[in-house]
Amino acid sequence: MNRKFKIITIFSLLTILFLALLIMSSYAKEISHNNIFTLEEITWLNEHPLIKVAPEHDYAPIEYYKKNEFVGLSRDYLDWISKAYNINFEYVYYNTWTDILNVLKNNEVDLQSAIVKTTDRDKYLSFTEPYANVPSVVLVRKNFDKNLNIDTLFDYKVGLIKDYAVEEYIKATYKPNKLYEYTDIKDSLTDLSLGKIDALVLDLGQASYYIQDMAISNVIITNEVKINFDYKLRFATPKNNKILVSILNKALKTMPNSKKQELLNKWISLGNYSWLSSNLKKILTYLFFIVIVSFSTISIWTVLLKKKVNEKTNELNAELKNSKRISEDLSNLTNHLEELVKERSKSLTVANNKLSISLKELKKKETELVNKNKLLNEQIAVIEETQMQLVESEKLNALSRLVIGVAHELNTPLGNSITTISYLNFIIKKLHDFNHMSRSETDIFEVNEYLESANISTEKALTYLNKAAKIINDFRSIANYNYESSNENIIIDESINNIISMLKHHKNFTNYTFNLNLEANIKLNISQNVLFQILSAIIENAYYHAYNESKSGIIDVILTMNEVSKEVKLVIKDYGNGMPKEIENKIFEPFYTSQRGNRYMGMGLYSVYNIVTGVLHGKILVDSKINEGTTFKIIFNAE
Repeated sequence: MNRKFKIITIFSLLTILFLALLIMSSYAKEISHNNIFTLEEITWLNEHPLIKVAPEHDYAPIEYYKKNEFVGLSRDYLDWISKAYNINFEYVYYNTWTDILNVLKNNEVDLQSAIVKTTDRDKYLSFTEPYANVPSVVLVRKNFDKNLNIDTLFDYKVGLIKDYAVEEYIKATYKPNKLYEYTDIKDSLTDLSLGKIDALVLDLGQASYYIQDMAISNVIITNEVKINFDYKLRFATPKNNKILVSILNKALKTMPNSKKQELLNKWISLGNYSWLSSNLKKILTYLFFIVIVSFSTISIWTVLLKKKVNEKTNELNAELKNSKRISEDLSNLTNHLEELVKERSKSLTVANNKLSISLKELKKKETELVNKNKLLNEQIAVIEETQMQLVESEKLNALSRLVIGVAHELNTPLGNSITTISYLNFIIKKLHDFNHMSRSETDIFEVNEYLESANISTEKALTYLNKAAKIINDFRSIANYNYESSNENIIIDESINNIISMLKHHKNFTNYTFNLNLEANIKLNISQNVLFQILSAIIENAYYHAYNESKSGIIDVILTMNEVSKEVKLVIKDYGNGMPKEIENKIFEPFYTSQRGNRYMGMGLYSVYNIVTGVLHGKILVDSKINEGTTFKIIFNAE
């Protein structure tokens, strides 16, 4: 009898040992990391030491940013791959999911770390095998008492997140008339909680995470409706990057199933959903066989040891008494636990009541906010009306300054003309008196002096009147600037070089330093005289006002163009006196000058403004700082 018992025991132990070795062999095959990459894949990794990844910033708990750090299920997978195979990843932040899809289409990043394969995405992306499955669920409010099933679901207001894979599945499978699309999960959950929509389709991971994160108590996962769509999360690359897909598939295949399950349990509460990998099922099958063998062994042992059971009966009876005592202790402990549960239930009831009060206060504050917004809109309307009145007032002030400037500029030559003509009239009267007098040599000499004075007075009067006419003509020309575009394309940088070369020969600018930074070959269909008028007026303004007619100074001229928009930027900068804001705001007005009477008319910058806006159809900006200088920026389109 003892020999049979020993043989059976040895046979059972050998069977268990064999099955254990079989399991260990299976694990060894799974986690072998040696020599998994081809030479082509290793070469690709060496050529790409840093792989750019574009995770979604708000797809918790799968992938999201927390305190400016990328975290989540996909990050843990990438960290494992990085540690196991020394592959380095760089994470690039983008604002929206649509932005991420666009940069993948344009091949601007190498990888997206948590994406579902769809028919549309398969056109421009390559996908790895799934590394995690997350089921879709339907969320409703607790008090939603309508008849809800998959056939009636889309008769109600159903929300989902725009551009998520489940949207394409729902539209293709159920063809709903209307869906409420959201770009922000928190907005969608808030609307569901407040009753603005009736149901919301999310994946289980996001649903459990955000309901807890936002402390929403009146939203649940309904068991009445099942959306047969699982988020099979994959890595995805641009379509032409099949090598990286192969590398990631091999790395994922070597990841132990226990590690995958650990990461999934860490980030996603699956509730009633289960997830078992094929390898885990194999392990459970092996364990089942072990249990069967063990059970058979135990059965045989039971027969052989049946005789010994009677010997132990007395001992067991003694232990039974002890067990009764332990049972009584457990009963007392159970009663105590029930009391604790009752107390906790009371606490939860109080908390729910407080939450109801908080919701009422929230609705009250929402009403107050609407009223404040209404009042704010009324105040904005008043402010806008006041701004319009101020603009009209400033227009009148500018017109007054224009009239005063014109009057001043014309008054001087006209006043001089009146004085000269009055003197000429006096001479004519003298000549008239002389006609009635005797004509001695002295008188004739005096007449000649009068005639000479009359001739000089006539020339002065003509000069003053011509100056007045020129002022009026210049003003009229500036007000109606209309340079005809030439039929030839000028090259702006060459024209600027020519203009600066001419200015350097002028006596005022002989010792001036001109720093030119000009982008080459920018073409413009315009008369070169336009650029000459702009540059000469601004540079002369710097000579007279910034450097106070100094013999030396520094002028920077910078020319750039945006190749996409064809927007040209011309910058002219001096390092002179600068000007206060009250002058800076008026320098483009006609006849405005800070030094009236010192032969300055105040028309130079006004003419520049008219050329830029009327001929180039652009804009001119000025920025000036006292004792640091003034910068003019002229912006226009080259086409």
